[in-house]
Parts: sequence; structure tokens; C-alpha cells
Amino acid sequence: MTKHLRRALVTGASSGIGWAITERLVTDGWQVVGISRTGQVPEGALSVSADLAEDGVGEAITQAQNLLGGVDAYVGAAGSTYEQLAARADLEQVNNQLRLHYLANYEAISLLVPGMVRARWGRIVLLSSVVAQSGMAGLTAYGAAKGALEALVKSLALEVGRRAITVNAVAPGYIQTPMTQSLSPHQRERYLQRTGAARPGTPQDVAGPVAFLLSDDAAYVNGQILHVDGAMGVGN
Repeated sequence: MTKHLRRALVTGASSGIGWAITERLVTDGWQVVGISRTGQVPEGALSVSADLAEDGVGEAITQAQNLLGGVDAYVGAAGSTYEQLAARADLEQVNNQLRLHYLANYEAISLLVPGMVRARWGRIVLLSSVVAQSGMAGLTAYGAAKGALEALVKSLALEVGRRAITVNAVAPGYIQTPMTQSLSPHQRERYLQRTGAARPGTPQDVAGPVAFLLSDDAAYVNGQILHVDGAMGVGN
């Protein structure tokens, strides 16, 4: 929990991990705006419809700020995957991965950080992936976008840490979501074989750690990549 105003913006809130995070924050007493293409969000949250891969970031952020009266915490959970070998990749699809996972978050953060600086408090949590550090054949575009996100976390934490703003990432492993279901059965089996827990994770397994990183208890956790992967990333 946090003693500060609790107004959170969550992207990708209509399904999977983003839905679970939004639901958890509402339960914890946060005021939450969820951004998604469909506009569907858990009960108790407010909704903004936007396609963040199609330059809808600025307007969505403005709508969220107007609904909440300000944003104290940002969770970048919107995502998709593109499975293809680099030699066969469609560069438009590669660009979409970079746009959604990295550039959309960068733009959102650049718009939200000034308010957090003025308030001298803020929380930013971005959703990365074990693929950013361990690699996975066929996921070069996705992994590169997530790797850029992790680099952003570390540098931004140094820029804003003096203002009691923390910037962290959570790197899930194999989580049962609509996005991972879009992977080939072969890729999903490879994920499972590399998971020490011998089971896929659930979106709720990720929502709890995110809620912690948004709390006052995590005030001294900054610039970190927290792996929530059932030991999938061990040894990498």
C-alpha cells in the first residue's frame, strides 16, 4: 500500500497480465484508468480506448489525466508478439513490435514524468520478458523491443530517482495469456521445458509483484528488472 495519492494508468488492461494488474490495483484501493484497444477493463476501473501502436499515445494519456486528475503510477503492460526468424521477418511487423513495446512506453513516460517530478513521487513499472536477457529463436523482434525497454528502465531510474520516483520492470516467463496462446505449440513447449516451476504462470502471479513495486514498501527498489518466471531465466 502507499500513503500517497493512488491514481494509476495501466496499458493493455483488456486482457492477460494487464487485466490482472488492473484488477489487483482496484482491489488494493487505487483509482485506475485502463487503456486498451477494446475499451474493456475490470469492474471498478475507468476506461480509455486507444491503439498505442498507431500513434494514439498522447490523446490517451490526456484522457487518463483528465479522468483521474493526475497520474501517480504508470504500468506499461500493452503487448503483442511476432514469431519469425530474423532472415524471414517482415520489417513492418518488426517496427510494430518496437512501436508498441518501446516507443509507446517512452512517449507515455515523457508525458507523465513532469507531473511526478512536481509531486516528488511516482511509480513506473514496465512489462519486459525473460526473452530480453535469455533470448529465444524466432522472437528476435520481440526480444529486441523488450531489451530496449530494460535499458530505458535503468537510465530513467538515474534521471528521476532523486524525486522519489522509481522505475522498474517485471520480466515474466511463460504466462498463460492470449498473447502466449498465439505462439506456436512448439514455442510454448520450449518455454515450458525451460521453466523450473514445471507449469505456466498465471497473470495473477505477475500482478502481485507489480503491486509491490508500486507501493511505498518498494521505495528503495529502483532501476531493477524483477524476473517472475518460475526459474526460467536461471543461468542466463
